[in-house]
Amino acid sequence: MKRFFALFLIAVAGQNALSAHPFLLNTARLQYDLTQKEVSDTVQTDRKEKTIELSEVTVEAARVVQKPDGQLIFPSKAQRNNSVNGYSLLAKLGLARIRVDEVTHAITALNNNGDVQIRINGVVATKTELTSMNPKLVKSIEFIDNPGVRYGENVGYVLNIRTVRSERGGAVGVDLSNSLTALYGNNTAYAKFNRGKSELSLSYSFNYQDFKKNRMKEVADYLLNDNTRYRIVRTDLSSRYRLFGNNLQLKYSLADSASYVFQANLSGNFNHSPNADRTYQTLTPEGNFVSESNGSERSFSPVLDLYYYRKLGKSSSITANLVGTAIETKANDYLKEVSPYIYNVDGRMRSLYSELIYERQLRPFTVSMGVNGSLKHIRNEYTGDVKSLNQMDYSTLYMFSEVKGTWQKLGYVFGIGATNAGYKQATDKYNYWLFRPKFTLNYSVSKAFSVRYNFQIYEHISRIAMISDTKIRENSREWRVGNPNIEPNKVVQQMLSFNYVRPRFYNMVDILFRLNSNPNMSKYVRTADDRFYYMQANQKRITMFCVMDNFNLKIIPDVIEMTLGGGIYRFINEGDDYKHSLTAYNFQASIQAYLGRWTLSAYADNGWKFNEGETLAHNGGNVYIGGSYSVGNLQLSLYLQNPFMQHPKTYHTHILNRYVTKDIVYRSRENGNLLNFNLSWNLEFGHRKHNDRQRNQHKDTDTGIM
Repeated sequence: MKRFFALFLIAVAGQNALSAHPFLLNTARLQYDLTQKEVSDTVQTDRKEKTIELSEVTVEAARVVQKPDGQLIFPSKAQRNNSVNGYSLLAKLGLARIRVDEVTHAITALNNNGDVQIRINGVVATKTELTSMNPKLVKSIEFIDNPGVRYGENVGYVLNIRTVRSERGGAVGVDLSNSLTALYGNNTAYAKFNRGKSELSLSYSFNYQDFKKNRMKEVADYLLNDNTRYRIVRTDLSSRYRLFGNNLQLKYSLADSASYVFQANLSGNFNHSPNADRTYQTLTPEGNFVSESNGSERSFSPVLDLYYYRKLGKSSSITANLVGTAIETKANDYLKEVSPYIYNVDGRMRSLYSELIYERQLRPFTVSMGVNGSLKHIRNEYTGDVKSLNQMDYSTLYMFSEVKGTWQKLGYVFGIGATNAGYKQATDKYNYWLFRPKFTLNYSVSKAFSVRYNFQIYEHISRIAMISDTKIRENSREWRVGNPNIEPNKVVQQMLSFNYVRPRFYNMVDILFRLNSNPNMSKYVRTADDRFYYMQANQKRITMFCVMDNFNLKIIPDVIEMTLGGGIYRFINEGDDYKHSLTAYNFQASIQAYLGRWTLSAYADNGWKFNEGETLAHNGGNVYIGGSYSVGNLQLSLYLQNPFMQHPKTYHTHILNRYVTKDIVYRSRENGNLLNFNLSWNLEFGHRKHNDRQRNQHKDTDTGIM
């Protein structure tokens, strides 16, 4: 009866389209495949979505449902069945302004709007967890492109993947991704065992890279004190970059989906980069000579993560999290340009992170409030030609409160956060209170069309390395210098969005304005002996205005799907003694075809061009085509990245300073015509499933090393 009712509603909405294209009946089948149980499970997981999901999913069978803070996406059965891991599934969704690189297992924001945070069932996930997850168990994905105050600073997008897990039995599998034309790979093996309310999982990941054909050319022009120009051209003759990474993770969880979850996670990361080497020709007014730069680094980082979730009655919950992280780093650097310059780094970092969140679901809205804090101690000792003992204590305390709900056709999110940031280094220190008010209004003009307005003020705190009191030589003329006097700054952002969503297509238009007041911007200082110091300092302002459009069309539902996106960006940077501006254009396109056991994919973007401070840069674009074939629990994939490109441009940078002007081009031979092969095998045993809040570590990765 439910299936008949769903088919009837869709037939009424699009009788002519169904008559012309029998494939549209697959949309109706999707409605039945989701089932009332799936919708019910999602509603129980997030009461906030209840009204929207029932009206949009049940009536329209739309795979994209608009929410005040983003979208709720229901992947099709074809998308789930033809994906090998979490990265593969996310790449098939055609997410607006997000690049998902299946080869390198990287997810980045094309518009440089902050980090992309990945969560599984509401909690932060690592690369290993996303690689080892089974896409067939994914119910829905929350694409939050307007994160609330609870997510903290520098989070531009949140992808929350909702899954189910077996209550008994378990799973074993491997995900092996290796390049056939270059020494590059990401490989993961995992095992999960369930018994009643307990789950024990073990995973090991190994990644490697050995690139020898990357080349950089730099043309630098220096204005000396006597008003003459000194020109240096640096051209790579050879290079090699090697990296080996190992991650071992052991996790135990005890969960009753109706009342509590406890999870203990112990992981260890060991990374070794034996080579970061360059040999380059240096052309100066005095003549030609060969220079070289060599570096190596190794680090070890154990992490212990304890997580607890408790349901309090029918409508309240409390979440607690405690994470301890340690990082030991050893690094060696050698530079010979005119004269040798050698230094070593012995780095230690210790941090403790804690979080407590209370949430209560009331009839008209949901209230959440929480507090999190971090303590970090850094001790980095530089020896050799850099003699510095950099000891730093850093702490943050963040408190927030948020209300979200719906009233008739109006959805709303109101929140305010406050951060206390404390820092001490030798005689330098600061203590600041930073406030983050934010509100979002989403009005549904009709079931298909909605308008959203967002306003927020948030803080920006510089990387710890840039506020150190250390000075490091970059080449014969330039030095990189920390500035302990850098202060945090506020950012004001407003965005107006128009969204039109139908079962077969959607279109989203965003108009954004951002103002950074007194931001940390680049600054060059020329000394009396013609040295040039690069640092960051608080200066006037950075303004950005952009208009973005993203369009998705299911040409033949569940068979061929296409996504197009583009944006126009205007940047204005006003420093103490400079003003730079740029107008940039970005585009993104992808197409997917699901043909039974076969899946064919193509993707292209032109990268990200931006202007920040006195740097005008263009991060290179990305193109790939590929396909996969599934048989049973085995899936084989082959992808060609940057086809017909022998030496694709990875980035192109211009330095616009009055004392130092540069043009830097970096090309990567290995990234051209890069052929990657993926083998994914997953064997599950056990049939009963339920929702679970899996937790992964909120680990710290900032060592504070320049």
